[in-house]
Amino acid sequence: MADGEAGASSTMKQSAVGALTDDQKVTVLLATYEKHAKALLAVEDSQQKLVAVLLAIFSAGIALLDRMQLEPPTQVAFIGVTVLLTAFGALLTYRRSKARQSIRRAVVDIEVALHFYEDGVYLKGQPLYPRRFLEFPEKRWLAWIYFVVVLAALVFVILVLTRGK
Repeated sequence: MADGEAGASSTMKQSAVGALTDDQKVTVLLATYEKHAKALLAVEDSQQKLVAVLLAIFSAGIALLDRMQLEPPTQVAFIGVTVLLTAFGALLTYRRSKARQSIRRAVVDIEVALHFYEDGVYLKGQPLYPRRFLEFPEKRWLAWIYFVVVLAALVFVILVLTRGK
């Protein structure tokens, strides 16, 4: 892209934003807020489903191990599958956590633009949202939830190792 084109594009963006009325800006912010809020819920929901599925797999495996004596090759296979499932889940959790933080930062930016954290704008003498919500994007609760899966995987591996012939 030539320098003139980049400048024209930038000017066009500025004039388009400048041409919006305050009501139109609020409408855009609210629509974007709703879109990001839905995306945030989808990320969190998919993480909860991942955790539930992996816990179900390990729980079923633990129930099966109760009745089994395992040969060393079978033990290695079970441990290998456990490591792969746990690692794959950890990768998905990491990616979801990063996506969630990014989306949540965008939501907080919109909340700031809508003055949710300013005293008296929506509620007399206090902000609509407490200021501690500004730090919410940085919390990594998806990783903490996944820690339960790691514990279940460890229990499974210990049981596999103790069920050897």
